Amino acid sequence: MISNEGVGSTFWFTIQCTVARNEDEILQERITARERTQEVSHFANAPQVLLVDDNPINQKVAVRLLDRLGCKIDVASDGFEAISKATDPKATYDVIFMDIQMPEMDGVTAMNEIRRRLGKKTPPVVAMTAYSMKEDAERFVQEGMDDYVSKPVKTQDLYAVLRRWTTITMEPATTPRLVGVEAAVQEPEPVPAPAPVAEPLPEDTASSIDTAVLEQLRQLGGNEFAAQLYDDFEREVSQLLDEAMALVKAKEYALILPHLHQLKGTGFTLGINKLAECAKSLEHTIKEGKFTGIEQRFSSLLRYFREFVSTYPEVTQAV
Repeated sequence: MISNEGVGSTFWFTIQCTVARNEDEILQERITARERTQEVSHFANAPQVLLVDDNPINQKVAVRLLDRLGCKIDVASDGFEAISKATDPKATYDVIFMDIQMPEMDGVTAMNEIRRRLGKKTPPVVAMTAYSMKEDAERFVQEGMDDYVSKPVKTQDLYAVLRRWTTITMEPATTPRLVGVEAAVQEPEPVPAPAPVAEPLPEDTASSIDTAVLEQLRQLGGNEFAAQLYDDFEREVSQLLDEAMALVKAKEYALILPHLHQLKGTGFTLGINKLAECAKSLEHTIKEGKFTGIEQRFSSLLRYFREFVSTYPEVTQAV
């Protein structure tokens, strides 16, 4: 042991461990813990969060979710901006939420550069990903991520991660008020439960959007906020599918993987599940190198998007 008065001590020790034989069970428990409903409260002292995501729609939703937990949020739209903000001498982030798949620089590369520059001062880096396979979750942790949350991101997931990786205290689930005195601490806001639609839309009209997700988005930011997200999605995806269609016609199937990945992640975030599931299935098939029938399945993707475009104004404007 090396000890310097007024500085600190450095010491070493050796322990013998056995190799875990139940890796699948451990990973499943972590997944189950994320899915388990838990009470959510505001953090008493606002965690400083850096949110890294190149997609404006995902940014808007995640910022609202983190804000409702009482976080102070900075946003970076790519890996280079994430490195710049995270390594700023004035930065005091408690957690970095890092999107994995971004153009020019992916999330793992950005994380590695942040760790290289900050060393032990690097805050916990949590992968935010639309990858859904167990192997992907394992790979991100092996590549250096401290934790991960799956898209579409839920309030409970963000809350659990922040509790796990910060020492910041949170307000109790129920805050007693002192008699005759206005409590200084705000009452915690419960996680909004999906509100029922007053007058359900016809099945053929509402099927393009999960109305429970729509109601959650309305509760998160209001009717106008939710409607704007779907307007943004139409514009974003129109361009995305035009690019992908040209690649499909040229039989450059592997090159549409980023397009499908973005469609999948944002589609699930907005509850456009048919489109998202189709993109997810097509992405998986192409990754496996199975190219038979890709054109027909891409046509199905286009059909689901046309269905969404023709129905979402009525769905989002319904009260």
